[in-house]
Amino acid sequence: MIKNRQLVLSMLTAIGLILLLTWLSHQPSDISIIQQRKLMAYLERFSIKTQFGPLRDLIHVFVFTAISFFTYIGLSEFFGSKGWKPFLSTSTALMLIAILDEIHQEFIEGRGYQLKDLQHDGLGILIGSFCAVCLLSAVQKIQSIEKNG
Repeated sequence: MIKNRQLVLSMLTAIGLILLLTWLSHQPSDISIIQQRKLMAYLERFSIKTQFGPLRDLIHVFVFTAISFFTYIGLSEFFGSKGWKPFLSTSTALMLIAILDEIHQEFIEGRGYQLKDLQHDGLGILIGSFCAVCLLSAVQKIQSIEKNG
């Protein structure tokens, strides 16, 4: 029961983040720029200085890191392993989503397909999967220690 709950919660979180990504990428460029400037002003309150371009790139990496993290956890639970099956499934599905998101932006005013964005999305997918593997390995070690000793 607990494992099924983990699977459902992680996949629902990933789906929610994908829906957020879709909503953000559906904004026309003028609205997107306003949203990013508001985020920059918010970050400056915490003495975090950033520039528009790098912030935009970091958002791509961060969003796909989070989506990948939760997708990998869900798929590793589904497949019953933390090996190649969940990694390849996560990477393939999320790169397809990233490509579709970029194509979708071709139809949004002032937006367009950018290969650079796909590179940042791919980096986020790798980081998120790696973090999920590390977390799952740590949890497995702790459970093993508790069980044996």
